[in-house]
Amino acid sequence: MPLILTVIQFQLLKELLLIFQRINLIKDELKSGRPKSVTNDDKDLDVLQAINDNPCISVSKTTQQNDISATSVRQILRRHYYHLYKMHQVQQLSEDDYDRRVEFCDNDNKI
Repeated sequence: MPLILTVIQFQLLKELLLIFQRINLIKDELKSGRPKSVTNDDKDLDVLQAINDNPCISVSKTTQQNDISATSVRQILRRHYYHLYKMHQVQQLSEDDYDRRVEFCDNDNKI
């Protein structure tokens, strides 16, 4: 016979669990599986410090400095709301650009 909980029973169990956890009557068991070793707090700080020291550093150079994978570096940056981008200079404005734009608009209006 399957156990079916109503919403009220579920809320009651949830509150009881929180109370027991607060007074340390229930402790979490050790998790099975691979331990989280690569992206721990120390590695997070190392990666973030490298980015703060040199904001133009690439992910590959950061991986070499901190001896972790590029995927882990990207996960750390994403977790701390950093957005990866690379700056590209696409054009350079000069002093006579304003005159050229005005001339272009004048020619466009004549057509």
